[in-house]
Amino acid sequence: MLISFGPRAYIVPAPVLLVGTYDAQGKPNVMTAAWGGICCSQPPCLSVSLRKVTWTCQSLLQRKAFTVSIPSRGMVGRLRRTCFRQTGRQIQDAWTYASAG
Repeated sequence: MLISFGPRAYIVPAPVLLVGTYDAQGKPNVMTAAWGGICCSQPPCLSVSLRKVTWTCQSLLQRKAFTVSIPSRGMVGRLRRTCFRQTGRQIQDAWTYASAG
């Protein structure tokens, strides 16, 4: 049986991406992002959408550097306790979850 959800602006399942940055003071930050994916194969390129108000986006624009990772299945369980539930601003010691792997 087919069920239509109507037009939506997402693809399910969405890949989970981890975007890592350092802010101007050198404090590490990791953000989970579901709005991203491969946008080109030649040259290899991916896209990630971030809201400008996020700490990650502000840090990325300040430092002009970031990393993107795809978590393993085992890592997702650990990330549920931190990255998926809190923002970097809410966590006092960002390094705790930045080095979760």
